Amino acid sequence: VPWFWLELGKSWEKQNELGLALYAYGVAINLSPTTPELYRYAVNGCIQLGDHQRAKEIIHYGIDSCRVAEWSH
Repeated sequence: VPWFWLELGKSWEKQNELGLALYAYGVAINLSPTTPELYRYAVNGCIQLGDHQRAKEIIHYGIDSCRVAEWSH
């Protein structure tokens, strides 16, 4: 299911709908928070919008999600 949202985000990004693309990437991340590829698209979208703070927050969310996943094993 996260791949549907990733592809939807890519489609919106190609149409210059970065807000919608970021929403889709966020859904994908929340469905699969330990999949690094998803973060790359979200961070790239934030950088394109000039929202570097949000890009940093997404990176930190990913790091924290991986730590939680690692601890739960």
